[in-house]
Amino acid sequence: MGDIVKQVDICGLDGKGRRFRCASATALVDSGASKTVISEDLAERIGGGMLGIPIEIEGRKIPLKLAAVTLRAKGCGIDALAVAVDDKLISRAGHGAEVILGHDYLQNKRAVMRYYGYEGRRSEVACPKPRKRRRR
Repeated sequence: MGDIVKQVDICGLDGKGRRFRCASATALVDSGASKTVISEDLAERIGGGMLGIPIEIEGRKIPLKLAAVTLRAKGCGIDALAVAVDDKLISRAGHGAEVILGHDYLQNKRAVMRYYGYEGRRSEVACPKPRKRRRR
């Protein structure tokens, strides 16, 4: 199947959850990625706060950077999401992507991935509209 690439609007959030700066970016949808990741350059452009946290895996300390953002793709918006900031992962995405949309974003919006045509040449990610609750 083909890759799904979308344009997204992303905004950094300050420590009080207010929008800082916004930018448009190219995103690769990766249903196998557990976390959404953005590039360091994008994180710096949208500002807000970036938090560095060293985590320990198998006795080695690995630096982890997180940023708080709002993220909007056509029909699929999320108000607050903690994303990883990692240029190494972004460089593997290809397509000029600055964002990898992971499972955390897709699950939050109950996104549906659709593939059309031969080898998914036309594909999309869609978010269902919220249903009205039935009265009993």
